[in-house]
Amino acid sequence: MASLSNRLINIIIIAFIAVISTILGFQTYSWVVMIKGNDTLRLIVPSVIFISSGLGLWVILNFLKVFIFQQRGVKGYGLRGKISFYFLLVSIGSIALVGGLMFYLIILIEQSFLNRERGISELLMKNYIEMTDLKKLDFERETLTSVLNSPNDFLVIFRITNDQIVFVYEESGVLSGEVLESEAKIVSYYGSTLRMRMTQMYYFGENYQYAVFNHQKKGLYFVQHTPQYLYRSLGILEESTINFHELNELKDNIQPITIVALIVFSVPILIAVFFISQSFVRNITTNIEEIVTGTRIVADGNLNYQVKIRSRDEIGDLAANFNTMAQKLKVATEQIKRMERLEAWQEMAKRLAHEVKNPLTPIKLSAERLMYAYGMKSPKEFEAVLDKTVNTVINETQRLETLVNEFSRFARLPYLSVVKEDIIKVLRETADFFRGAYKELAMETEFHKDALDVEFDVNQFKQVIINIITNAIEACADGGKHVKITTRENDGRVVISIADKSGGISAEVQEKMFEPYFTTKATGTGLGLAIAERIIMEHGGNLWFDTGPAGTTFYLELPLKHEGGLYVKGGTSVEEQDTGSG
Repeated sequence: MASLSNRLINIIIIAFIAVISTILGFQTYSWVVMIKGNDTLRLIVPSVIFISSGLGLWVILNFLKVFIFQQRGVKGYGLRGKISFYFLLVSIGSIALVGGLMFYLIILIEQSFLNRERGISELLMKNYIEMTDLKKLDFERETLTSVLNSPNDFLVIFRITNDQIVFVYEESGVLSGEVLESEAKIVSYYGSTLRMRMTQMYYFGENYQYAVFNHQKKGLYFVQHTPQYLYRSLGILEESTINFHELNELKDNIQPITIVALIVFSVPILIAVFFISQSFVRNITTNIEEIVTGTRIVADGNLNYQVKIRSRDEIGDLAANFNTMAQKLKVATEQIKRMERLEAWQEMAKRLAHEVKNPLTPIKLSAERLMYAYGMKSPKEFEAVLDKTVNTVINETQRLETLVNEFSRFARLPYLSVVKEDIIKVLRETADFFRGAYKELAMETEFHKDALDVEFDVNQFKQVIINIITNAIEACADGGKHVKITTRENDGRVVISIADKSGGISAEVQEKMFEPYFTTKATGTGLGLAIAERIIMEHGGNLWFDTGPAGTTFYLELPLKHEGGLYVKGGTSVEEQDTGSG
């Protein structure tokens, strides 16, 4: 179900990227068509924008995913999100700086060169027109009289209306000047047909130069002969003016072109930054996760674990120091355990000496009484004393034997024969055994599963369960014997609870429940719960209890998979091997 949901999310993301990229590509194509780009530009530019925008969106969405996972506390994304953020911040900052510099240079070029060229050309034209206007006035005054007095001296004849029509033509064939009221009044002209355009500069056919006119007076035109030096300058000026107009038309497209170029160059940078940052983060986080896993394993008690990192940087030094720490911790733990075992042996020796004195005292007194009766030389009295003393010695000897056997059993470092077995089956069989043995017992079971495989020592586990259930039955009042066994799982471990309705345990007794040789029974060694705790701890589990007025509940917690202990599976313990080798 989760994989199907992730697949649907990926399909939605891909569709979103495709739609946005297609829209951007189409908009770019429309823009290229608007600026009259050729077929190559119409194909390449939209394709580049489509690919670049798609890859850019993909990178952005991946960065967003990393940041979202970091905010949600997803394992492995804390440090990854921070490093990716810094990489992205530096990249975007650099791109923004370069893009801003590009736009600033473009604006500076526009203002410095285009405006400057336009200003120079306009000023030059203005000065020349003003000079032409001055010459026009002199020309009109001088030639008007000449034309009226001798009209046959001119090669071009106009229909003369009053004194407004003047035309002057030089022998070289270059048009010198004219004052026209209307083009329709031209009678004849030397050369090609006269063509005029209402612009600052125009051309009169193949045989004529460029000329500048002034049309401030409505219906009147004045054409001034262009000097050779100015003629060449005006050609350059016209070409510059044409270029200026073309650049001015393209000025509105400079910013879009710059943005397109910025996107095209930025997307590969962002992609490279993304993959480099993820590779960099992966190298760091993988090693850190390895160390974190090592700390967890060592904290669980496996001091033989070594972190396998071959890096030569600070993380490699950290891993090496961690391994050294684990080794030293193992040595220190072994030393502490030896000290604890020594103290435990000393304490048990004191307790054993005390417990042994109890049966030895009656035996000693019985022997003294028997010797006294023998010294009285009375057969009847001796026979009576002999019978009593022998029974006392036998009983106390059996008690002493039981005490020694229990001590030997408790003091022996246990080894476990670990197998994978159904622990629910073992509990069910034990409950059935007690139902058959105690007719008045109300045995209730509540198992969370029908079967559960656990790695454990079946025989020793049964000993623990039998001991706890027996104590629960004995603690219950007559006629109210009720025991309930339940199971549950918690983080790779099974928890078994055995509850009774005994009325609870006093505070004084609770503190000594697991101490060796402590018992509240008239007959008993006080080693049952101590042995049970030892067995559960050797399985890597825990044993504890909770008591109250309603009754007492013992909890046994075992790992589903055995993690090992101070023993060899199915064989002799490590300590016994060490002792044997010594």
